Amino acid sequence: MAQQLSDAAIHILQNVDYDGLAIRFPQVAPTLYTELNEVLTRLGGKWKGGRTKAHVFQEDPTPLIEYVLTSAIMPPKNPEAFFPTPDEVAHGIMIMSDLEKLRDEDLFLEPQAGSGALLDYLQKYATELLQTDDHAPLKPRIHLVEKSPIRCAILRAKGYTNIHQGNFLQYHTDLRFARILMNPPFSLPGAKTAYIDHILHAFTFLAPGGVLTTIAPDHFIRHEDQHSQSFLEFVTTNGCFESNDPNAFRETGTSVQTLTIALEKPTERETHILENEPYQNYLNYYCFLTCLRIDNEPHLYDRATQLARKLNDGQFNRNLLCEPDADARRAIQQLYETAINELRHLGTQIKMQPAWMNWLVSTFINEHTTKHTLSCSLQAA
Repeated sequence: MAQQLSDAAIHILQNVDYDGLAIRFPQVAPTLYTELNEVLTRLGGKWKGGRTKAHVFQEDPTPLIEYVLTSAIMPPKNPEAFFPTPDEVAHGIMIMSDLEKLRDEDLFLEPQAGSGALLDYLQKYATELLQTDDHAPLKPRIHLVEKSPIRCAILRAKGYTNIHQGNFLQYHTDLRFARILMNPPFSLPGAKTAYIDHILHAFTFLAPGGVLTTIAPDHFIRHEDQHSQSFLEFVTTNGCFESNDPNAFRETGTSVQTLTIALEKPTERETHILENEPYQNYLNYYCFLTCLRIDNEPHLYDRATQLARKLNDGQFNRNLLCEPDADARRAIQQLYETAINELRHLGTQIKMQPAWMNWLVSTFINEHTTKHTLSCSLQAA
């Protein structure tokens, strides 16, 4: 049940002293201070002593206080694990979003919008990020989803109009977005990997040729459970990731190691080029990328050399067609699978299909078994 604020607390909040991102109020009785401190803490303020002696926020506290005064109710705690996006992280998201390729009619979506930190940053540096002085007005093209009524009130106060208040996982629309910018909840009660569900849901709203850029914890590259590994494969099949500074979110209340992920929904033409057109004498770009990893990593190159030597020396058994048997093919395939797995953990975009893997294995065998195939053929003759 919602807790009503005391008349004394409301009076103090009506007369607080705003100093940029800091709020101060006169000395009060301990019981009243406890109530006021709880209000400001739930709104995201943190007490800072020393010379400051104020509750300091990561965003303008004015609309937060105004909303509380309108409702006269104790604000909720931070159940959605809301942590504002620091400018440094927001800049990284923008850089990985290919914003310069946008057209004037393209739409933006910010799920779990919070107070709109990402899109505020985009608007502040629009001329630089969009690389044009005459881009179409941004706010009419921006759509936001936010569960918290307090945050929705802040977004409206900032002039955003296309706001859907509700749980993003239940959000549906026929619109498709050229850019989706996200800082999802990392975990929620009963959902330790909530960020995965939110990112996968957001990806369904991406337009062909669009880019989804999001913050995420590095949990999925450090854990071997099926859910984490499936998400790692999804990320590196559809995009890439880069590690952020270990202290990137410390100022906002969490020290979790984070990544910035960029996912793309390629057009049919782009997909055709990457998957079906030869690339530097390889079947396609992804086969080239896999072999490049093996050539450039000593432990993989040595492993490939040992397999090639065994093939050339005839150390693998052969079938009735004088081809290396299933054990040989399995060993070679495991080499390529190791290279692909390493690329994924590095955040490199990579995908593999059975037909492509078969081409890689067969090509490797053909390059290193010529003399033994000839010898076997002569014996058969």
